Amino acid sequence: MAGILGVTGALVFAQAPTPAPAPAPAAPAAAAQGAPPAAPPANAPGTVKGTPANDTVKGGQLLTEARKALGGEDKFKGVQRLEVKGKSARVPQGNTSIEGNFEYSFELPDKFRHKENLGLSDISIDILQVLNGQEATTKTDLGGAAANIGGFDDGGGNRGGRGGRGGRGNDIARFLTGGAASDDPEVNRKSLATQMARLVMALMLSTSETVAWVGVAESPDGRADVLEFKTPDGVPTHLVLDEKTHLPLMLTWMGTVQQPFNRGGGGGGGNFRGGGPPNFPQSQSPAQAQQQGRRGGGNAAAQQPQPLQMHLSDYKTVNGMKFPHLIQSGANNETTEELVVKSIRVNPSFRADLFTANTNTK
Repeated sequence: MAGILGVTGALVFAQAPTPAPAPAPAAPAAAAQGAPPAAPPANAPGTVKGTPANDTVKGGQLLTEARKALGGEDKFKGVQRLEVKGKSARVPQGNTSIEGNFEYSFELPDKFRHKENLGLSDISIDILQVLNGQEATTKTDLGGAAANIGGFDDGGGNRGGRGGRGGRGNDIARFLTGGAASDDPEVNRKSLATQMARLVMALMLSTSETVAWVGVAESPDGRADVLEFKTPDGVPTHLVLDEKTHLPLMLTWMGTVQQPFNRGGGGGGGNFRGGGPPNFPQSQSPAQAQQQGRRGGGNAAAQQPQPLQMHLSDYKTVNGMKFPHLIQSGANNETTEELVVKSIRVNPSFRADLFTANTNTK
């Protein structure tokens, strides 16, 4: 996974060359949960040049052009199920990468399964996330030196061990999956639905939400059209398309960088065996970040919304459609997660119990 190391802002395509007036400051932690999402900094990737538009007609047209560029509007509309498998790597704060295997299974409109098996030295972590309509479950099995931390089941309570409700097993699941820092089942469902929504847009250029063209972003490499849609957590997400080829380059949104391994609400840090991995980008709305702050998790700086990015590249053709085979994500132009796709199956037959909570992490 050498490709994940040292990847910084060089991957950024759409960045405004001249800073615009500073955006309004993010709402303070004491603000109501209904506060609007924070605006991205003027120099964040995907920032539009000039005053943002809200052209839904052009947004729909450009999304159609992007599907045509990747193989055809009819072909992408015909995708109802998708299976994606490959290798994963995560690098918390530049430490040695945690590597493993991942599987994503999608059945539109609202079924999603994410399975990942990770290892670092003598530590093994098996994660399973399942979304089935209004039901969402997260399970984590820890082995090796991490086994004494215990397991966690976000959909049905504590699975035993020392990682019970609010414990370290809970935190490890949230840290590695980018889940919402909440014990509220509905917040966790929205968090998993949001993860699905962004991946479905990245892989299939599909969403049930209105898509609007908000403007053009520029960089020394060229210009890009920026489309905007909202995810189930209410956070606006930008899809950045190359202006000439309409090739999807990345998704950007505002979220928080968490420190989920705090002890007693204090400072975290260290490694897995010491104090847990320090920081990892979380797909949280400002309201969820405020809730985590009130629960004593993380410091104030870590809870401030920051630009998060998902870069898409290495497109390859499968069943006449082009899919990204390299997905790199992180905060502030630094890559902390890399997914290298090894296989994609379009409209596969899934077993009947695939999207149920009783499936295991193995």
